[in-house]
Amino acid sequence: MVYRAPRVRCCKTATDEEIAEDPDAYECGRCERTAQLEALWPENAEAWRLYQTLCGRTVKQLDLHQWVLHEWFREERDWQPRALMLRRLDLIGAIIEQAHAGRETADG
Repeated sequence: MVYRAPRVRCCKTATDEEIAEDPDAYECGRCERTAQLEALWPENAEAWRLYQTLCGRTVKQLDLHQWVLHEWFREERDWQPRALMLRRLDLIGAIIEQAHAGRETADG
């Protein structure tokens, strides 16, 4: 038998309304997603943070994608780290698209 801890909801995927309804349900110290993100290699964690920023509501609503990328890469003079970051973003996007496609197939 495998013991599985009760799932703690993640505030990073919850809506503002869900958090307002039950703020005690969100405990970062026990969140699976927080533990997974903390286990990432630093360069992958940075790519994930950038991806989350690019997918944020404000960035989408105000169409700030180009500005975010410009600011993120502004200090980096060498092209190679930029190219590696873009590859990581492509990989993250592909994995998330595949997960969404699998969820849509399972749902219906």
